Amino acid sequence: MAKALGKLEQAVRIANERDLLLVILGDLFHLATESSNALQVRLLRILRQAKYRPKCSGGNHDKEGTLLADTDALTLIAEAGGLEVFDGGKRSWPASIENVRGTGEPVDDAARRGNSQHDRGGRG
Repeated sequence: MAKALGKLEQAVRIANERDLLLVILGDLFHLATESSNALQVRLLRILRQAKYRPKCSGGNHDKEGTLLADTDALTLIAEAGGLEVFDGGKRSWPASIENVRGTGEPVDDAARRGNSQHDRGGRG
C-alpha cells in the first residue's frame, strides 16, 4: 500500500506544480469498508496537500451498494474534506463538470461534448 500512496503523493505534487486539478477515476479503495484507520489518515494527509481539492468518481470497489453510504471509506474521506465525490448518493460536486482548473469558470459545453475547435483539429 505504501507504493500506491507514494504514487498518489507524486500525482498530487505534479498537479500542484502544473496548477492542475487531480481527478481520481474510481476504485480509490480495494474494499468499500476499508478498516485501516492508519491508511485513511495517510490518505487524507496526502490529499490535503493538493492545491485544489481532488475530485473522485466512486468506483465499484469504493461502495458496497450502488450508491455511496456512510459505511464506505470513500464517504469518510470526502466528509473529512480530503476530496469531493462527483457521483453516487453522496454527490458533493455538481454532475456537470465545472471548475476543472480551479478557476471558478464553467467548462465550455462544446468542449464538454468533445466538439471544441481543438477536438476538430483547430487551435481554439
